[in-house]
Amino acid sequence: MSEENETIEDIEKKLRELARAIKHTLQMPQAMYERHATIENKPLDVYFTELADRIKAAWKRETEKISLHGAEDKQKGKTMKYIRVNHVDAEPMAFGEFKEKFPKSGGANVERDPADEGYVITYRKGRPNEYVSWCPKAEFEAVSRPVDGMTFGMAIEAMKRGKKVARRGWNGKGMWLCVPLCDGAKEIPANDILDNPLAVFLGKPNAVHAYHTGGTAKVVPYITMKAADGTFVTGWLASQTDMLSEDWMIVE
Repeated sequence: MSEENETIEDIEKKLRELARAIKHTLQMPQAMYERHATIENKPLDVYFTELADRIKAAWKRETEKISLHGAEDKQKGKTMKYIRVNHVDAEPMAFGEFKEKFPKSGGANVERDPADEGYVITYRKGRPNEYVSWCPKAEFEAVSRPVDGMTFGMAIEAMKRGKKVARRGWNGKGMWLCVPLCDGAKEIPANDILDNPLAVFLGKPNAVHAYHTGGTAKVVPYITMKAADGTFVTGWLASQTDMLSEDWMIVE
């Protein structure tokens, strides 16, 4: 049998055989060691050293296989915990109706009561990779919120996806937040910074520094606020109330 096709049981069997061989070797009389050393034409101390090295190498080889198999098995059967954050369209729909309308969609082949309440969920609606599935009512409502009743964490994830967000509880009208560099940090050429009217967001000292130290400025994502008076605030910071509120909403 090739090593590629060995199972855990095969390797464990080899280790048991190796353990018996080691025990037998340790119980051999001195004369037997001397005889083997003579056959191999080696001094007794050299024979002992090489024998010990062979035994250690064989044991290490087989135990490493066990570890490798264990790692692969754990990886294959590993169940990880996730917090799901996605923007979907959902419509209340009993399972029976869903099965009739979307017979080839995810979950349609599951056996369950047609009257079970739930939601038909559309991922990436209107795109070529649009995907439709169904989820029981209790499970869906336990992990989903309307886009006008989000937590602050959900609002941050929405901004990272290019959305504008605001709180229903804010007094000022027309206020919202966004993350200008929602795709990640960006290297901006210094000449663009100096010439572009939007350089006001970085400031001339930063632009000059970038110009003299490599020619670009690496700008990381940050949050801006569009205030009620139409001005923009850079580097907006949330209060404790903002962070713990659940009235965040996506602004279209």
